[in-house]
Amino acid sequence: MDKTDFTLTKDLLNEVFEYNGEILYWKISTRGHRVGQEAGSVTSGYYCVKFNNKLYKAHRLIYLMIHGVLPDIIDHIDGNPLNNKVKNLRAATKAENGFNRKINKNSSTGVKGISWDGQSKKYKARCWVNKKVHTLGLFNTIEEASIVVKSARERLHGEFARHS
Repeated sequence: MDKTDFTLTKDLLNEVFEYNGEILYWKISTRGHRVGQEAGSVTSGYYCVKFNNKLYKAHRLIYLMIHGVLPDIIDHIDGNPLNNKVKNLRAATKAENGFNRKINKNSSTGVKGISWDGQSKKYKARCWVNKKVHTLGLFNTIEEASIVVKSARERLHGEFARHS
């Protein structure tokens, strides 16, 4: 679904779609849609639009319409894949997109990057960068571990750091 289609251009998309800062609307009427109708629907958690017999994630079309380029990965800054406001979209590497992931649902502590170490009976703080784990230490309290892991994440992940 996300393979670049080199026939897509900023000019073509701006002829076919109207972007109101959040949602795409059709500017043309063809079979299946009419002028002014919202383009696409939610599929697998993203707004998707069928265009040129292909299914595209709407945020990718929006990014190309606004910026004139289509990066391999577009990150939703707030982590909400349905928020397609242009200020919420940024080009990212695979690693940067991963830095901005939300906490895993199966987290035992409820704090990103912190787990309970049963052997030491302490909280272990860790941060991942470039497929390498950085163990930041063992701490008596979750609060201590949280301070350390947040600081490391900001230093190592920069603007893509997400704490929850």
